[in-house]
Amino acid sequence: TGVVSIIGIGPNSSGADGCSCPYSVEMTKAVSKRKFNENEELTYTFTIYNNTKKIQTGVSFTDILHAKLVITENPSDAMGGNLLYGTGIGTNKIIINNMSIPLGESTFTIKAKPLCIEKDSLIINNQAVLSNMPEYIGNVLSDDPQTIPNLDSTMIIVYGTSPFKATATPNPVCIGGNVNLDVNAPSGIYEWTGPNGFYSTIKNPTLLTSNTNQSGYYKIKISQNECTKKDSILVTIHPLPVITATANPAIICTGQSTTLIASGAKNYVWDNGIVNSKSFSPAATKTYNVTGTDENGCSNTAQTTVTVNPLPIVNIGPNQTMCSDKKVILDAGLGMDSYIWN
Repeated sequence: TGVVSIIGIGPNSSGADGCSCPYSVEMTKAVSKRKFNENEELTYTFTIYNNTKKIQTGVSFTDILHAKLVITENPSDAMGGNLLYGTGIGTNKIIINNMSIPLGESTFTIKAKPLCIEKDSLIINNQAVLSNMPEYIGNVLSDDPQTIPNLDSTMIIVYGTSPFKATATPNPVCIGGNVNLDVNAPSGIYEWTGPNGFYSTIKNPTLLTSNTNQSGYYKIKISQNECTKKDSILVTIHPLPVITATANPAIICTGQSTTLIASGAKNYVWDNGIVNSKSFSPAATKTYNVTGTDENGCSNTAQTTVTVNPLPIVNIGPNQTMCSDKKVILDAGLGMDSYIWN
């Protein structure tokens, strides 16, 4: 007894038990093409097929896109539904409530852009869902493989820009050298920061080194295509070696030898062809310069002077002939510090 009211009629059963029937509301999601570049706009087209012979009211539509997609255009006509606040343009999700799905086929579109792709390529796919449907229908997924086999058209490939990378050349560097900072981004708003208050807004600033406390991480932030990318590079600044140069002995007479000795580095190059720690006989007083290079390739200079005094001229006069009972006075002259006679 009682009255049975038919509120909807779905497609014929596909199973012998009369229960294995497909949904009576279907939804597909198509994309304008399969391959995109970063910041290139794409269009998603949603087509809803209402085969229930009844307008479905109070329906909700939800599509949460990949985090790298940003919606740029909301649906112009979403079947009378209301866009939920906080979704739509500028976000990666669309939620529409209180839709009225007419009989037959209906379509609407949204547009989005892939931004801040940090890889060479990224595969993106997702499905939208219709909810608040009658119990005998249940939720409806776009391109649900259970109901629409082999029609999943949600996958796209997005090609990113070149990997974002900060560089410093040369690096490491010795005090007094210049470091050229750069980043492989063709355009954008640049902001470099670093040790000791370093700040620059140009793409490739030059760091003038004067102290080792300029060593550290130099960070770059670039605003490009509505997103921000960051990277950093460690710059190492080595001190210069402290070179000392000595001559042993530093004062010699003509014909004598001395040895030049440098310390404070790893390798040494003297001018005038002198070899470090090897004796030689200079002909005259001269200042010698040495360049020392340490294990970091940093160089510094020092100098030392070798004084060469001329030999004294000694004259005790001409040879003399004398008798054995006579005396003679030998005189080597003035100006000497000491005299030794044989």
